[in-house]
Amino acid sequence: MLRRLALFAGLLAACSAPAESSTTSAVRDPFIAFGPDFEGFQAWERMPIPAAELDDPVHGGNRAIYVNKRPAKGSTQFPVGTIIVKQMESAGGQTFAMVNSNFDTKIYTATPVEIFANAQFGFSTSISNRFAFVGAPYNDDYPGGVTQSVGSVSVYEKKRGWELVQSLEGVVTNDLFGWDVDVAGYYAVIGVPGDDHPGGTNQGLARILEYNGTSFSTQIMTQGTDNLDQCGHSVAISERGVAVIGIPGDTSTEGVVRIMEKINAVWVNEDIENPSAVNYGSHVDISGNKILAGAFDLGTNIGKFYVLADNGTSWVQEFESTEFLAKSLDLEGDLIAVGRTDDVLVFKFNGTTWVQIADINDPNIGGNFFGAAVKISGDYLFIGAPATLVAGQDQGVVYCYKRNGSSYVMQSTIQSVLGEDQGKFGTAIDAYYNDILIGAVMENTDKGTVGFGIIHTE
Repeated sequence: MLRRLALFAGLLAACSAPAESSTTSAVRDPFIAFGPDFEGFQAWERMPIPAAELDDPVHGGNRAIYVNKRPAKGSTQFPVGTIIVKQMESAGGQTFAMVNSNFDTKIYTATPVEIFANAQFGFSTSISNRFAFVGAPYNDDYPGGVTQSVGSVSVYEKKRGWELVQSLEGVVTNDLFGWDVDVAGYYAVIGVPGDDHPGGTNQGLARILEYNGTSFSTQIMTQGTDNLDQCGHSVAISERGVAVIGIPGDTSTEGVVRIMEKINAVWVNEDIENPSAVNYGSHVDISGNKILAGAFDLGTNIGKFYVLADNGTSWVQEFESTEFLAKSLDLEGDLIAVGRTDDVLVFKFNGTTWVQIADINDPNIGGNFFGAAVKISGDYLFIGAPATLVAGQDQGVVYCYKRNGSSYVMQSTIQSVLGEDQGKFGTAIDAYYNDILIGAVMENTDKGTVGFGIIHTE
């Protein structure tokens, strides 16, 4: 059977030129390829690949390469603007899409395994220089039985493309394993807010993992102590191994932010409480020597965010925001993005305090969940709007903005390759330098999908 992989056969994005220039870009110009650019690739020039030249005992079947351009006469280099698609024709057929931009060929693929209906694969996403983590907190290990919501996390490694290298799973019903994930360098953390300790309910836990040269293994677990603590509702970790765990349901303290760090081969933790906050730890992030801690009601999403700074000996609060509604938060260097209902606020640290520098409104009419996910990457800001109409369908999009002083200018709109109605593309976003990872939790027959992409900026 010949079919395209029911995910994203190459989510390719750039943030500095209009899409119509994608096939005519000159050297050093950015090249942009979106989902529609791959449509009808089977009609392009087809070049079979001899089996001996591409040993693939796992998938088997015939293989073919489709290209929309060929190298110039006498050249072995594909020109800028080339789109190359590798198709494996078998019962488990997959499609790998590549793009040539500035003489760099990139490969994009995502292949979840054992992902069942309503798993919400892509609910949480995190990408770093070498690894990417994708959470599916509602995944069931028992496809023929009653919904279990055990949860799972898929680990990808950047090799020739993004390849699935490890699958991790929850243990019991309603663990919600993978509700939140973060990976940085060789450290990772997974939130499991639904974990029940003996005799309790939803105390939750978080697993801190470290790469041992072969795979990620759990180094330590930290748990909530009381019912409904929801330890692991939000998680973050830095490349130097500082983990931040949100415990927003702790009723005795109105929430806790737990900071864990590996010192002299021993993990030590510090619990930060905030008597004036409610649901403290609803959102957490870490960048450099600063921690972002949200205290937003888990139902109404109304609350505040706080910034903690490491003064060398302890973490101290340096900022408290005003009260507003927030659905997503991101901290990157001296910038904070706050996704609300139909707009996104951007704050900047001016050396003394945090000041709002921008309020970005939904470029379309309201009601698109603009700001459901936000991610800052250098000068770029990505905003998810998973209910935006595309071709008359409720597919969802991700908007790319570029910072220009204290304002942000929209550069491009990223759409799903699948383009499924109610797919919720843009539910989760993460980016690391030129790599971007986007979740669409209801695509692929409600299983969920993710798309890996490259941000071309030169």
